Amino acid sequence: MVPKKRAISQTQTILIAAVIVIVVVAAVYMTMTGPTPKPSPSPSPSPSPSPSPSPSPSPSPSPSPSPSPSPTPTRKKIVWLTAFGTSSQAAEDYIRNYVEKYNEEHPNVEIVYEQSSWSKIGDILFTRVKGGNPPDMACVGSADMSYVLSGDAVNVDEYVKAYPRLNELPDLVLKPQQWKGEYYATPTKASGPIVAYRKSWLVEKGLEPPTTWDELVTVTKALTEGDRYGWTVTGAREDTGEIFINYVLTAGTIYWEYDASTGKYKSNFDSPDMVRALQFYVDLYRKYEVCPPDANVFSGEDIVTRFAAGQTAFAFVMAWDVGTILEVAPPEMREDIGWMRFPMNESEAIFHYTHGHMFFNPETAEEAVKFQFKFWCDDGLEFTKVTAGGQLTVMPSTIEWGRASGDPILTIFVEQLPRARAMEPIPSRDYIELDIIEKYVMEALNGEITPEEACAKIHEEITARFEELGLA
Repeated sequence: MVPKKRAISQTQTILIAAVIVIVVVAAVYMTMTGPTPKPSPSPSPSPSPSPSPSPSPSPSPSPSPSPSPSPTPTRKKIVWLTAFGTSSQAAEDYIRNYVEKYNEEHPNVEIVYEQSSWSKIGDILFTRVKGGNPPDMACVGSADMSYVLSGDAVNVDEYVKAYPRLNELPDLVLKPQQWKGEYYATPTKASGPIVAYRKSWLVEKGLEPPTTWDELVTVTKALTEGDRYGWTVTGAREDTGEIFINYVLTAGTIYWEYDASTGKYKSNFDSPDMVRALQFYVDLYRKYEVCPPDANVFSGEDIVTRFAAGQTAFAFVMAWDVGTILEVAPPEMREDIGWMRFPMNESEAIFHYTHGHMFFNPETAEEAVKFQFKFWCDDGLEFTKVTAGGQLTVMPSTIEWGRASGDPILTIFVEQLPRARAMEPIPSRDYIELDIIEKYVMEALNGEITPEEACAKIHEEITARFEELGLA
């Protein structure tokens, strides 16, 4: 029995060993191929905590993203409508180069230079403003307050007063930019009157340039002979208002008084000084006969062309006409041209026309004002050197340069500044007030009415005009 029991034990041992081998082989195989996935059992109401999963291998680091480019700053587009580049090619080139450089140095703005002519810019500006497409800034005669009254101009008082050098500018250019004590425009420059004359003609007669009204009559009568005349006046719409005002100022008055604090106007055409000024103006043409017969319809351009043609001894013009005189005069005549101030006594004033820039977009007004002050004040001397001809920006440094230049035109201009007075602001864009003046001045030149009657009519109509506008 014992041998049989031993045999069974050996057989069992062999079977057990075989099973172990199979299990080991199967385990090795599963380790190499991975277990077959099984669906996850539905969670039980009280699940047993699952063992923590083995940590996943760390992913290889991704390359750092390239930094995003900084956004391009938004530039404010500022359209500048002006006629200041029309005086010469050098002036236009200077402005274009200046604007290009300014834009490079100020990435937040883009000044867009749009040039017009002096004869068209007023109508162009009016059409664009009323059509809803105004420029951001435009040059205007500082006397034009119509855009303030219509509500189109932007009040820039805060921005103007922030200019650190404002106190260096004279009232001559600051006052015309204000309405009821607040700024609606920035100053640019002042242009004064000047008289060109033929030096050789005076030398032939042993005469000196006149300095007073009495001397003007004496000298021009002596120079008037045949088809040659000593003086001339204007009667045409284009320029008479700006020429005649010099006689008015020399007589000690002005067209109207304007109170900048209230915006109210008062006509001065009822004053004896006004009648005296118009009487002298008419006498030069009718009584003394020192003007060409058709001078009653002359414009400023006619004064220039007649002088350049050798028909008049003197040409009384505004400073912006100086370049034209030198351009149209024959080369042999240019050396014979002398320059003098308008005859007046030392205590009397002289007219200076002050330009300004108005602003029509409140979103760009602050930057536009900064540009105007930089161009005309901080850097104004450079533009003055380019244009010269008696037109000066009025920062002290520019005035000193003009005084030291030795140029006879600039010297006269600078000497006149202490007695200069700007035309008081005009409330209507179409200059109805000047039309009224010019209408009756021409009638007086034609002998249709007396100077006293002309002044009375002008006073009546201008006063009614101010009342109509609510400005009297």
